[in-house]
Amino acid sequence: MATNENYYTILTSYGKQALANAQASGTSVNLVEFAVGDGNGSYYAPNETQTALKNEVYRAQINRITTDSSNPNWVIVEGIIPSDVGGFTIREIGIFDEQNKLIAIGNYPETYKPILSQGAGNDMYIRFIMEVENVDSVQLKIDPAIVLASRKYVDDEITTHNSDTTAHTDIRNEITNLQNNKASIDLNNITSLGKILDFDGSGSGLDADFVRGLPADFQNSFGTAGYQKLPSGLIIQWGVTTSSGTRTYATFPVTFPNAVLSVTYSERSRQDWNTYIVNLSNSGFTAGVDGGGNMPTVYYIAIGY
Repeated sequence: MATNENYYTILTSYGKQALANAQASGTSVNLVEFAVGDGNGSYYAPNETQTALKNEVYRAQINRITTDSSNPNWVIVEGIIPSDVGGFTIREIGIFDEQNKLIAIGNYPETYKPILSQGAGNDMYIRFIMEVENVDSVQLKIDPAIVLASRKYVDDEITTHNSDTTAHTDIRNEITNLQNNKASIDLNNITSLGKILDFDGSGSGLDADFVRGLPADFQNSFGTAGYQKLPSGLIIQWGVTTSSGTRTYATFPVTFPNAVLSVTYSERSRQDWNTYIVNLSNSGFTAGVDGGGNMPTVYYIAIGY
C-alpha cells in the first residue's frame, strides 16, 4: 500500500468549460454517475486533460449532491458501492455528466472492496469533494428507483425530522383536542398532520388538502329518499316513485355526474304487475305497466357514479 500520498480532486478541462458555459448561460451541469478505478495497480497524479480513469472497475449512479456547510464552494458528491460488488482495489475516482463526459477526477486512499463470495462484504460509501466557483451550476440528475440511501443520509433525515418540535407539538395538541371534543372537531382544521408527514412535499404525489377533504367524500342524506357517496365516486341512491295513471316517475335525490349503472325497484302494493322502465337518465327514470290500469307506487335503488 502506498504511503504519504496527497489525495486531491480536480476539474478536467472539459469540466471547467462545461461549468463556465453553464454559469454564463444560466443553466446547469447535470451530474449523473461516479466511477472508481484501480489506477492500473498504482497511484498516479490525475491531470485535467484526462477523459477517463486509467482503469475503471465500477460505475453507478450518484446518490446525493450537497454543499459543505463550512465551505460554500465545495460540492460533495456521494455514491454507494453495494455489498454484492467488489473484488478490486480503489485508487481513483471520477464524476461524469449526462453526456458521459468526465467532469472531475481524483485519487483515492487505497481501499480494497471485498465481495460477499470472499467471506466478507459491506456497502461502501464513496465521498468526492470538488471545488466550483458557482455551486448553482451543478445539479444532480438521477433515477430515484436505482439510488440507495447511505446510513449517514438516513440518520441526518431522522435527526432533522425529530428536531421539528413545533410540528410535533402541534399535532399532539390537535390529537388531544380530537380525543376531548370528538363531536365538535372538524377534520378540515387539522393542518399540522400534513406538515409533519410532508403531504404537500414536491413530487410526493400526496396532498394534505386531499387528506383533510376525505370527510366531504362521504356525503350522504338519509330519509325516505336519500343517497350515500363513496370516495371512489360511486353513489347509491334510493326513494319512492310518484304515480300518475299508467306511469310512475322517480327523480333521484342527486344527479349522477357520469352514468347510471343499475336501477332495481319493487311494487309497493301488488306483485302481479308487469312493469318496465321506459326512460332512464342520470337524473331519474320513468316506469310503465303493461295492460293499462294505474301504475303502482314502487320503491327503488339506483347505483351510479
